Formats: sequence, structure tokens, C-alpha cells
Amino acid sequence: MGFLAVKIMKFISKPFEAVQWFNLNDHPAVVPIEPVFGSRLSTELSCPYCSLKFETHGRLLPNLAKSTTLVCPSSWLVQNFDNSISIYPNIYFSQMFLPFYPPTLPNIPDTEKS
Repeated sequence: MGFLAVKIMKFISKPFEAVQWFNLNDHPAVVPIEPVFGSRLSTELSCPYCSLKFETHGRLLPNLAKSTTLVCPSSWLVQNFDNSISIYPNIYFSQMFLPFYPPTLPNIPDTEKS
């Protein structure tokens, strides 16, 4: 029995904008977490992803979330082409994406004499 030949392709993303989130004023789509278990949620319990207290976290507005809505401090928010927002933990974001620096034109001296 033979194997199918599969061509593996590499892709590069188009430039996009991302916001690194640290507190509730960093992005308008992030709102405070509403306590589920009374006040314990924000003051005593820690996040299983980043180990920080939940009081330092936010959540995405429901109409903008594609998946998990919990936003940990230092996470990156990326607006997708359909206006939904994806959340990337800082460690994954820095491994997956590189900063985009638009090319600059060389400084060409003016050769026209007055």
C-alpha cells in the first residue's frame, strides 16, 4: 500500500494589528469579569492559565469572541477579518508572529538645481 504524496506549503500572514492587554482600559472590547461564586472569584481564586488572581483579568464582549473569552494580563488581542477577536497568550504570540516593519524608501537627494 502506497502513501499519498502531500505537498507541504508554508504561509505568511498579511500584516495585522494586535493590542497587548494589561488592564481594563487597554481595549474597548474587554470588560470586567462578573463574579460567579460571589466575591471569591475576583479576590481569592487564581487563573489556571497564568496563575494570577482573577481580579486582574477581563473577558471579551460576547459578540466579539470566537472561543474562550477569558483575557489574561499580557495576552494579545488580534482583530480577525470578520471583526471577531482572537486571544493569544504572550508566549505563543511571540513564537508565532514577528513584528512588521514597513519598508522605507531610500533618501534620494534632490538633483534638480534652482
